[in-house]
Amino acid sequence: MSEKQMPPIPVAQQQSLVERLTDACGGSYSPETRRKHYITGPQWAGSYEGHALFHAPTRDAVGFEQVIEEYGKIIGEQDIAALAACLSDDVHALWEGDTKRVEAMLYSQAHALQSIFVNFSRRALKQEYQKNLESFLRMGLKAQNQCRMTLETLATIKNP
Repeated sequence: MSEKQMPPIPVAQQQSLVERLTDACGGSYSPETRRKHYITGPQWAGSYEGHALFHAPTRDAVGFEQVIEEYGKIIGEQDIAALAACLSDDVHALWEGDTKRVEAMLYSQAHALQSIFVNFSRRALKQEYQKNLESFLRMGLKAQNQCRMTLETLATIKNP
């Protein structure tokens, strides 16, 4: 039995599929909301296996394993099977209402972001040129803001 190839969807029809998908999902975000949250498009498309923007073959989903493996190259080889098992246990605990690991992760991330803020702030003070000073301060303040948002998320989880 041969696999039947799907013909490409004409560009004019692709837009109507996007509109139908958007309507089926309850509409789209306003331009103001997209700008506020930096939403640039259907960021979830292709992230989950079997969920495609169009009814056409797509690439396999990108799982957490590939992300961990790629970033893990910095610190050395990772045991992906052990990480997957640990993550599976954490997911099941979260489904049961145990948020301790999530809280610990957010707190650790806030500390990492605070370190990034301090690092960029100190580097900014050592700059000779205004453009470099502004670049380092901008990056530091972005890290500081992300730290604030992370702690705000933690507070929301702790006190819903």
